[in-house]
Amino acid sequence: MESWTARPYALSDVDRILGLINQIQPHAPFTRARWDWAYRDGPGGPGQAWITDFGGVIASLTGALPFDWFIEGEVRKAVLWVDTMTHPDFRKQGLHALLTGMALEDFRGSGLPLAYVFPNDNSVHHIQKTGWLRVMEVPLFARAVPTLDTNRRPSVSIKPAARFGTEVDWVSQNMRESVPFVLARTSKYLNWRYFAKPGEAYRCWVAVAGGRPSGFLVCKLFNTLAGERRFHMIDFWARPSDGDTWSALIRHALREAAESQATEISCWMPVAAPGRPVLIEHGFEPRQTNRYLFAQAPESEGVCKRISDPANWYLTMGDSDVY
Repeated sequence: MESWTARPYALSDVDRILGLINQIQPHAPFTRARWDWAYRDGPGGPGQAWITDFGGVIASLTGALPFDWFIEGEVRKAVLWVDTMTHPDFRKQGLHALLTGMALEDFRGSGLPLAYVFPNDNSVHHIQKTGWLRVMEVPLFARAVPTLDTNRRPSVSIKPAARFGTEVDWVSQNMRESVPFVLARTSKYLNWRYFAKPGEAYRCWVAVAGGRPSGFLVCKLFNTLAGERRFHMIDFWARPSDGDTWSALIRHALREAAESQATEISCWMPVAAPGRPVLIEHGFEPRQTNRYLFAQAPESEGVCKRISDPANWYLTMGDSDVY
């Protein structure tokens, strides 16, 4: 009988890991460039991955990517759990639990204050068995794309961005002051996430009001396998009190969706997010989804209890590895 090992991955494993990923999800090809972007070149530092190796075959995988977060006003590293999967020939043998346990042991010994993951219905029961806390169902909002609206708010202009400069770094500071748990959207992060990702095309804009940047917007057009065109507001922010910019960003996304001949536009918007009332004013409605936010924080950290309150988080689709 061939022996197997469970261990952190090595660079020599990457080609075989990619083989596993592309076997499990052939509809979303995962290239070496994509792996390097995520696991080597991330703005929060190199990612980690754990594998089970069965006689040279990668039987299962789980990964974790570090990012800078603002956790109750402090800049701290948090890790996003990603790329968890098992080869079809090795399922129902406890490999998922084995790797998750190994990864969580490393996380709990790392001193990092927060880990988070976005499981769907198929993996929630596995997540719940390993000590993760359910925070919320992902706060999905959507609406049908309306007829093209040519009205604009003259006080706010929306300018395309070929790259995010340091002039948008106020976004991170503003989020830091406004939200207890939020990913730090510095220009470094935004450029890595939306301009450097291989094989993806995002549309990015900066809002300007009173001669200075007042918000940003990232969108993506998605063509479903059934041929439908859907428009996603992937990431966006304006100052909590700046209703004009929130409205201008949303209206601009609606116009872009109409020009793209999309049938539906959607985004994530948590319960206490400042843009939520404006989003509802523009006809967006909450939709049920099969994806959730789960989190972990070591018992020694004061954040352990407060992560369970959805009102303490700001999330967008861009925080997930799906979009």
